[in-house]
Amino acid sequence: MDQLRKTLATIQKYLGQLTLTHKLLVALVAVIAVMSLLLVWSWSAKQEYAEFLPRASDVEQAKAAQWLRNHDVSPEMKGTHPWVPAARQHELFSRYAEAGNLPQDTSMLFQGMLEKQTWYSTRQQNEQTYNLALQNELASVISKFNGISKAMVIIDAPERQGLGAGSRKPTASATVFAQGKNGLDQATVDAIAGLIASSKAGLLIENVRVIDGNMRRQRRATSQEDQAAGNYLEDVTKWENATREKLVNFLSYIPEVMVAVTAQIDNTRLNRTREEFLPKDSGTISLIKRERGSSQTQAGAAPGGEVGIRSNVGMDVNSTGAGAAAGSSIKEDESEFLNFPGRVQDQIIDNKGRPSMVAVSVNVPRAFVASQIPAVASASTPSGGADAAKGPSDEQLRDKFEKDIKPKIIESIVPHVKAMIASENPGLSAEELNKLLLAQVSVAMIPLDISGLTIGSPSMPGAGSGSGAGNGGSSGLPFGLSTPMIENIALGGMALLAMGMMIIMVKRASGGASIPSPEEIVGLPPALATKNDLIGEADESDAPMMGIEVDDAEIRTGKMLDQVTDWVKGSPDGAAKLLNRWIATEL
Repeated sequence: MDQLRKTLATIQKYLGQLTLTHKLLVALVAVIAVMSLLLVWSWSAKQEYAEFLPRASDVEQAKAAQWLRNHDVSPEMKGTHPWVPAARQHELFSRYAEAGNLPQDTSMLFQGMLEKQTWYSTRQQNEQTYNLALQNELASVISKFNGISKAMVIIDAPERQGLGAGSRKPTASATVFAQGKNGLDQATVDAIAGLIASSKAGLLIENVRVIDGNMRRQRRATSQEDQAAGNYLEDVTKWENATREKLVNFLSYIPEVMVAVTAQIDNTRLNRTREEFLPKDSGTISLIKRERGSSQTQAGAAPGGEVGIRSNVGMDVNSTGAGAAAGSSIKEDESEFLNFPGRVQDQIIDNKGRPSMVAVSVNVPRAFVASQIPAVASASTPSGGADAAKGPSDEQLRDKFEKDIKPKIIESIVPHVKAMIASENPGLSAEELNKLLLAQVSVAMIPLDISGLTIGSPSMPGAGSGSGAGNGGSSGLPFGLSTPMIENIALGGMALLAMGMMIIMVKRASGGASIPSPEEIVGLPPALATKNDLIGEADESDAPMMGIEVDDAEIRTGKMLDQVTDWVKGSPDGAAKLLNRWIATEL
């Protein structure tokens, strides 16, 4: 603190000697220094942003911006391009690629990495730099996937040869190490292969190999043909679960109903093109392109007889008065037409995935059927109450189920199953389809009462009968206990036991530890007891002297005093001379 005061006093002393101009100059320098520090602080505190998808199209940029907003990231828009914090650029890009949102050809996205290219670099050097940057960027992106700790990517893209020379297709491999000792699942392998294949033009996903570093296995991405076969079980499970859930909700008025659904899925992929030519005047037209015609006609009459009757000539009634006509005719026609046939082309792409056959089985609890039969008690006979308590007979249950409950359930289920399989069976008539549906829907009554709940009101005899009873029903256990009650009691006992053990542990942990007394810490002997406990003349001894603490300086001074005393006793002359010298020096 004193040093600071001296420094401030020195500054104040020399500033006081300056003129007003000098003081203003010093103040100006101080203001400039402060402003420079503020400018540096503002620049350093400003967050650095990086472009999320460099050189992508506007459509892809808008899609990426929407994806970022949906994932709680507010991008900084520069035109139509979203910019994200540079520290999170790789993380967000990895998540974006893992979700399968990258465009088909992402090679343009990685061209912004080529910062090391110069004008004097050769084309081969530029290609090598680009491939190296691309490999490093892909490895960095893949390593940010969930469950991935490290990744290495190698791309072999042969140069294009001249005319007539053979060309080789580019290939790539990625060595990926998962976190821990786990392997890679097929979805991760497909995402990695798709990312690498789309980052290099001409690189097919079939030519990408993914090496599982932990399992030391070679993995291959799933092709389009293999996906249909691999997803069959998934599609079947999805349809069966959805149908079963719908039917269970639909039959929820029946307690403890059992529903089983089995589906057969047609997941073949149909790609068909149909082309049809239309007849004339229905889309097909003919137009004259060129027409040429030539026609020539020439005719002349032969000389005939004179008018009147000549002498000595017999009369001929068949002869005419005029001679035969003579002539010639030439006609040439040539036409050329342009035909435009009408054509209809249909391209049908059907991924199907719809069920072609569905089988449904419904099991109705026996207690529910019994609850639907009204109780009939015979008051005229003494045994009427006992008979009523037994509930309905098996024949009554069977008749009620077959005539009333089963037809209603089948009638309610068949329309839903028909809507699922009608489109996959277009060749069946309505009657054949109904027969098929009736054969595929089965409704039965459970022969034993296994319901864990009491079905029906207490006033209905037989509603709570059976081996398992619900609330208020007999379970066959002593003291009227039921299985849920025993479970609750067991859980309560375990909770009390755990609570008691915890209290005991806390009590033991909170017990005070034995702390030694100050005398024991210092090392002093214990005080003597009173006279009543002494034997003989032990009390006549001197009491122990209390300890005195001395420091090193006192010990050193005492030793020096002892040495001087011994020296004075042993050599008085030398001590006197030394003492005279000290006195003379002081004077």
